[in-house]
Amino acid sequence: MVSYGPCKLPRKRRSKTEIAEAQAEPEEAPDPSQPPEHKYALPELGCMLVKIGNGLRRQCQLKHPVSQRSTWECSRCKVTLCAVCFVPYHKDKNLM
Repeated sequence: MVSYGPCKLPRKRRSKTEIAEAQAEPEEAPDPSQPPEHKYALPELGCMLVKIGNGLRRQCQLKHPVSQRSTWECSRCKVTLCAVCFVPYHKDKNLM
């Protein structure tokens, strides 16, 4: 039986712009007293997109031309939705 050892991967050399970006001043840290902004949150409805957990994938509740499975659900409604359908589902009354 042949034994394969670890191989070395060639490392890409960084360009001057990549080095300059790495050495640039870091962004300011967010204020810990403020809640973090969530890209997929509707505070007026109390809804937020959260992970289902444990790698579970469920069918998105809105109709897609091709089957769409998602690992996200609404924290308040407990409806499985993909990121694309989250806002339309809550904004359009005909979809609910």
